[in-house]
Amino acid sequence: MRTAGTTPATWIRPLTQTPMTPMNGPRTRLRLFCFPYAGGGTWAYRGWAEHLPDGVELHAIALPGRETRIAERPVADLPTLLADLVPALRPYVDAPFAFFGHSMGAVLAWETARAVQADRGRSPEHIFVSGSPPPSLVSTGVQDLPTLPDAELVERIGKLNGSPGEVLANAELMELLLPAFRADFTLLANYTPAPDAPPPACPVTVFGGDHDPRAEPNSLGGWAEFTRDPPEVHVLPGDHFFLHSARAQLLARVSARL
Repeated sequence: MRTAGTTPATWIRPLTQTPMTPMNGPRTRLRLFCFPYAGGGTWAYRGWAEHLPDGVELHAIALPGRETRIAERPVADLPTLLADLVPALRPYVDAPFAFFGHSMGAVLAWETARAVQADRGRSPEHIFVSGSPPPSLVSTGVQDLPTLPDAELVERIGKLNGSPGEVLANAELMELLLPAFRADFTLLANYTPAPDAPPPACPVTVFGGDHDPRAEPNSLGGWAEFTRDPPEVHVLPGDHFFLHSARAQLLARVSARL
């Protein structure tokens, strides 16, 4: 199994390109990078580009161990992931950019913003964190997930309502997907925010679902302890994956800040 690399094309997937709107075209004014949730991939953000304002170039972060990188070893710790991802982002952060992340992706977006700020002296124009408790609570409730037997882990994944039942029921397919889930849950279970690193020097918007058991609405205000200024908080209808069920409302609010 191969290990991760730092090639930009390996980590960054453009999702805006059409015959009429070439990437890096003269109309581009901002790049929006979207980070996947645990076990997820770039596909979660397909279809977003057409709902974003003109001039916003959409990219998704492609993690090892899934989709076209299925042959690579998934990364189970944040420092290793950032050590490869941040260099891959360098060619892209010479122009205005923003980050969006859902669930695990929210933590990745926030920590990547801090790492890019330290590496390049640049901060996103905006960070959108979605479906995640504040950094101090990220490891809560996931400590047992990395070591659960396959059947129990699949059951727990199913309770979050983010994976189709036919996928969860396909044992052969889940055998391919579970290593990425385990690596992602290990990353979350071991995560603690570095207390001495400054927060990203940009506005932060927090999204939550009104029936999300993973990031309950009353926990979302806790992000204020980890942001430069008080974040804007929006609670949308839905469970943990309101990202999909309330997509139109979510994208309207994202677009208003880009």
